Amino acid sequence: MIISIKSNRYEIKSLSYKIVEFVGPATSAMAASLYINNELLATENIVVKTAADNGTVYTISNVDLLNKVATALKNGKSVTAKYDGTATEWCNNLSFKVQITMQVKVIANPL
Repeated sequence: MIISIKSNRYEIKSLSYKIVEFVGPATSAMAASLYINNELLATENIVVKTAADNGTVYTISNVDLLNKVATALKNGKSVTAKYDGTATEWCNNLSFKVQITMQVKVIANPL
C-alpha cells in the first residue's frame, strides 16, 4: 500500500488495522508485525481466523510512532506499509488481507 499526499503539514489522527478475507485452518496462529517505512508500529500474536471473524481492530496509539509516520509523509510524500509474520504452526492454504485505516489531517499553506 502506498499513500501519496502533497502538503506542508500532516497529523495522523488515527491508525488501525484488521485481518479480512481469511481462508485457512481455524487454528492458524501467527506472530506478526506492522511496519510503515520499515518502522515497527505493532506486533501481535493472533489466531488469524478468530481475529478476522470477530473483526478485531488493532489500534496504534503510540504518539511518537504516529508522529514518525506523519513526518515520513511530509518528507517523502508517501509511506509504505508492510505486514510481516510467521505462522506458529504449519498451515496449508492460509491466506488473508490486512486492511489498514489511517485518518490523516493535511494542512496546506494558502496561496
